[in-house]
Amino acid sequence: TVRLGKAVGAADPESAGRTVCGQIRLFTVLALGLTAAMLLAAPAAARLMNVPDEAFAETVRYVRICSGGIVFITAYNGISGIFRGMGNSRSPFLFVAIACLVNVALDILFVGGFGMAASGAALATILAQAVSVAFSARYLRRHPLPFPVWSFWRQGGRAVGGILRIGAPIALQDFLTNLSFLIITSIVNSMGVVASAGVGVAEKLFVFLSIVPMAFMSALSTFVAQNMGAGNKSRADRALGLAQAISLGCGAVMFLA
Repeated sequence: TVRLGKAVGAADPESAGRTVCGQIRLFTVLALGLTAAMLLAAPAAARLMNVPDEAFAETVRYVRICSGGIVFITAYNGISGIFRGMGNSRSPFLFVAIACLVNVALDILFVGGFGMAASGAALATILAQAVSVAFSARYLRRHPLPFPVWSFWRQGGRAVGGILRIGAPIALQDFLTNLSFLIITSIVNSMGVVASAGVGVAEKLFVFLSIVPMAFMSALSTFVAQNMGAGNKSRADRALGLAQAISLGCGAVMFLA
């Protein structure tokens, strides 16, 4: 998203095309590798997380079903990242709205109707992501990108290094944050099913409360990148200040609530 935003701001269609090709190459390899690793490692991961015996088998099934859908999750986020990099946040919103509606409907069907428990919830999520990817791919065919992509396929490898240089620190930040949550969850899981469920609910609530700062972080990535690409640093600085003020205000309201 950042590299694409800079290319769009600098009016450099060749760099934009290379970036998209590099993204496709990189994330295809990562998605396939993660899928294979998680399908094999699901039982070991559940044991490492001290999952209670009553929930062990269902947890392994849940992880494997989710892991089988990593390709869809990666494709969805990749396509959304392209649109955001171009300054279009409405299309990703449409894609995620479709995924949410499908997810809720399938949750009711699989969990409530078929009694599939956590496995049904996982399957609903993955199928919803797949539907969203199919819809976004159709949208791309009807609304082509404003720069060539496949003509730069052979040059896409040059963009992978740049994506990793910017993305690796962000990925490490998210990894460490989620690792801390995993450690906490592992400790709480040893206390039984009730404590485990309580922490699970609390973490979902935390994700909901952090929507505003996460949204501004995503928007700033694009906005600042485009302005830096266009050589307009002062506008990027103003955007950062405004986003900090709005996020702080929303955070204070959430804290008080």
